[in-house]
Amino acid sequence: MAGGRSFRPRPRSARLLPAFALAAAVLALLPAAPAAAIHLSFVPADTLIAPGERAVVAVRLDEPLALRSIELTVAWNPDLLLSIGGEGGALFDAVSCYVFEDFSEPESGVWTGFSGIIGAECQTSGAGEIYRWEVEGLGCGVTSLTCTSARLFAPDGTEIEEPTILPRARLTVTDAQLTAVPARTAAARLELAPNPFNPRVAVTIPAGPAGPARLEVFDARGRRLAAVWEGTLDGTPATAVWEGRDERGRAMPSGTYLFRLRGPQGLTAIARGSLVR
Repeated sequence: MAGGRSFRPRPRSARLLPAFALAAAVLALLPAAPAAAIHLSFVPADTLIAPGERAVVAVRLDEPLALRSIELTVAWNPDLLLSIGGEGGALFDAVSCYVFEDFSEPESGVWTGFSGIIGAECQTSGAGEIYRWEVEGLGCGVTSLTCTSARLFAPDGTEIEEPTILPRARLTVTDAQLTAVPARTAAARLELAPNPFNPRVAVTIPAGPAGPARLEVFDARGRRLAAVWEGTLDGTPATAVWEGRDERGRAMPSGTYLFRLRGPQGLTAIARGSLVR
């Protein structure tokens, strides 16, 4: 129109930009959706054993997942349970490639277990048992099994960032014959000197009830090596010596060894020592 204002409509995409910007601003203010969690579980969740009895508690992956390796840390009451050792579970047993496994106790009442598959083309997948831990009952009582760290790694070796949930489990150690035994005698401690040792170590047995007793030594995987001492306690402290050899007289290599005393009225005493040659 002569003398009038000219009008040129904006492209449709340009008219929609303000609407997209507004929608993005609104979405930015909304809380982010929670990341999907990986659920693990202790199996069984509630275990009952007697002092001196062994049990296996497994950690299970509840949903199918492809994995290269896992690392777990679990805490418990060391006055009630003796940790025998740990290893990868059934999901790693089924792998044809080499599986590297490790188990250690960095401090009393805490263990760390690792299971990893060696081989760029190898992995495990599915739901099922990823780790198992063997224990033995000591003093009577109830202890929780608490996972303080769970790290899972994908087939490409990167750590899976999704949160991992592993509810606590419970393990009860009970025996009617021990109900009247003081906790002091049900889970006493041996004393080692020196520690570390090479190869001779003196083991002091604490004072306790009088009667027959037996002191044995085990390797880090729970295999019995020798009876260090066997006799009768008279209610006062006693001392036995281990020369670093098994029952066949073979010298044991450097490593961690477990000493366990079993005595009258449910007396159990333990200690860990390091042989350094």
